[in-house]
Amino acid sequence: MFNYWKKIDNLNHINRLLLAFVSVLLMIVLGLIVTLATSPKRYEFWLTPNMAANGGLISEGEIPNQYIQGFVANLLPTINTWSKAGKKEFESNLAGFHYYFSPRHRALMEKTLTAYQDAQLFNRTQVASLYRFMEPDDVKAIGNNIWEVHVVLRITQRLTDDSPMIIADKVVDYHVRVVRHNLSHLQNPFQLALDGYTQPEQLVKDLLATPLEVKNNETV
Repeated sequence: MFNYWKKIDNLNHINRLLLAFVSVLLMIVLGLIVTLATSPKRYEFWLTPNMAANGGLISEGEIPNQYIQGFVANLLPTINTWSKAGKKEFESNLAGFHYYFSPRHRALMEKTLTAYQDAQLFNRTQVASLYRFMEPDDVKAIGNNIWEVHVVLRITQRLTDDSPMIIADKVVDYHVRVVRHNLSHLQNPFQLALDGYTQPEQLVKDLLATPLEVKNNETV
């Protein structure tokens, strides 16, 4: 009888040890969950293709040039592309990319909308794309969290979406001002915003012009 109660006490002791062990594991799991849930608020990671391929140094608060290039290279052609319903698409882009514009750039885009409408550019389709790959010198820091980004776009226009005839095909230089924009990552995952232009856009080449026309234009 005594041995029976002794075995029961041993089993109870083992159960208490197992319960304590399980409690410690639960506390560790809860701690890991809390750490993972709060870490995005305390850390920022900027991963570039070079870092992903070869590894690299990540500095706190520093935004790599490749990241800024990618932001502009994706946003600027989209804004300057529309189909036959150009005005509605342009207005839709202004609303959809609202959080990617600084207040100054939003005001510029509203003026651009009016200018394009007056010039009847929305009566034709337009496709904007990168004319060349962006180079390291295309991004220059001009202040604290302020950059100048040089982008070369090819602007192609047709009368309709399915028209094979190109009525305009130009290469245009843009010098865009980009600033850091501290908004929620849900609203602006890039944490960057367009902030106007550092200099007016410039026509580099008219791809439809004949050599004679180009020469005459250069002479004039």
